[in-house]
Amino acid sequence: MPFPMPLQISSELSPQSTALSGCVLALPSAAAHARLRAALAQHPRDHQLWCALGMRYAADGHARDAIAALQQALALAPGHVKSQACLGVLLHGHGDPLQAAEAYDPAEMVARSGPLSADPAAMRAFHAELTAHLYAHPSLTWDRADKATRHGWQTGELLHDDAPVVRRLQRLLTDSLLAFLQDDDADDGAAPLHDAQALANAGLRVTAWGVMLQSEGYQELHIHEAGLVSGVYYVDVPAMTGPPHAGCLRFPTHVDWLLPAAPRPAAPDFIVQPAAGTLVMFPSFLWHGTVPFVAGHDRVCIAFDLTPTPPASSASSSS
Repeated sequence: MPFPMPLQISSELSPQSTALSGCVLALPSAAAHARLRAALAQHPRDHQLWCALGMRYAADGHARDAIAALQQALALAPGHVKSQACLGVLLHGHGDPLQAAEAYDPAEMVARSGPLSADPAAMRAFHAELTAHLYAHPSLTWDRADKATRHGWQTGELLHDDAPVVRRLQRLLTDSLLAFLQDDDADDGAAPLHDAQALANAGLRVTAWGVMLQSEGYQELHIHEAGLVSGVYYVDVPAMTGPPHAGCLRFPTHVDWLLPAAPRPAAPDFIVQPAAGTLVMFPSFLWHGTVPFVAGHDRVCIAFDLTPTPPASSASSSS
């Protein structure tokens, strides 16, 4: 699986970047294009503006222009997650199939490991303790408006906690990510990262949060814009019924607003069947969500990201 390169920020960013990126799809098409073109005339090396232009072109049905704009964004900022995500699905619908498969292939890019404990009783005890910790967490919020969770609970950051069960979770996630990165390094000859300190020395950190979906709950299609590698560890998976693949994690190569009137049909979604103790990892630019389900109790998992460590000057101001 190709490991995403750490984001390289382009040197010239517009003060309008974030605001325009957030509203470009809500504006009327002519107004959006006028504002983006005016901003790019002053800041032609702003990767976020090029990404926003690509998204606007895609929403308007101009696939070739969208692909060109997103490729320009990635030339300025290799590894930019939103540009990779949008370009990937556009290539599947409108680009060269071989290039699409190389840039964006969930079947090849998603890694799964079976139950991470050979002792079922110990794993059940760990999961029970972890579940209790999640439901007692002070940050627990129902249907957070800024997140993809629908009809479910979500915590804030877990790995700041000092509880022994959280320290065990942190070791599990860190060890899994290190193994994932070592496998990728073996392909390109780079020196592997052997321990958590090496991860920190490389400017990387692990963040994690709990997601507890009730019956009929799901995760909307989304990406993890701050991440390099993302993943999920399944803690409690009930018996689930409902539509095909109820409760499963899905990775599509089609996103409705990005692919109006695509000339060829989308490939079937890549589906991951959840099971307690299973861990899944993938590049943060892969679109993913879950299928609604009906069950007798909540579906509990830990979502996590491997992210670049924020610069010291901005770390204290982040929330």
